[in-house]
This record gives sequence, C-alpha cells and structure tokens, in this order.
Amino acid sequence: MKHVSNEKGFTLVELMISLVILAVGLLAMAGMQIEAIRGNKFAGRLSYMTAVSQEVMESFMARSGDDAIFDTAASNVAYPQVYSAQGVGTVNATYSIVLNTPVPNVVTITVSVTSGGRTLTVSSFKRAT
Repeated sequence: MKHVSNEKGFTLVELMISLVILAVGLLAMAGMQIEAIRGNKFAGRLSYMTAVSQEVMESFMARSGDDAIFDTAASNVAYPQVYSAQGVGTVNATYSIVLNTPVPNVVTITVSVTSGGRTLTVSSFKRAT
C-alpha cells in the first residue's frame, strides 16, 4: 500500500473547532437580534407617546384664547381620554396650565404622557384673553 504524504482535507479536530467558532458567532448574532427587538419596542412606544402628547397639545392649542379652561391654573389634571395601542399598552396623559407665564395674558401648557414607567413632557405657550 502506497502512503501519500501530501493528503488534503480536514481532520475531525479541525472540523470540531470550526463548528465551535460558528456556534459562538451564531449565539452572538442571536443576542444582537434580541437587543434589536427591544430597541424597536422602545422606539415604537416612544413614537406613540410622542403622537399622543402632540394630539393632546393640539387639542389645547385649537381652543379659543377666551376658553374657560385658561381662566384658572391647573396642575397634573388627568386628560379625559385614555389612549392604548397594541404592543404599547395604556398611555396616560396629564396637563398643567400656569397663568400669566412668562408674560401677562399668556398661559403655559404642559402635557405629560406616561407609559411603561417612562414619561414624556411637552410644553407650549398660548395667548389667553
């Protein structure tokens, strides 16, 4: 029997080592996928909270400056409408109105939206007569 000294191919040990390296790489990619899913969920919640806060603020800005709501100060009043979305859950909105700030006949409106332990706050000014 003739022995060839220049045999080509992989040994079983080399194949096992390459499989271990491949498995470690695939596990790392799976971990990255999990983080990407979490990040997308957070971004979706934040986008929805932003949309709700803008909607609530626009409802105040659309009111007339002589609306009775702008005659008295209010602090952390629950907005009457409750918002919810699939994957986000319930979003609660509150508002505050500060009179004559920063100048007379101007009110500061602050809207806070809370969901999942996070709060987003937007503020605006409106001329009140």
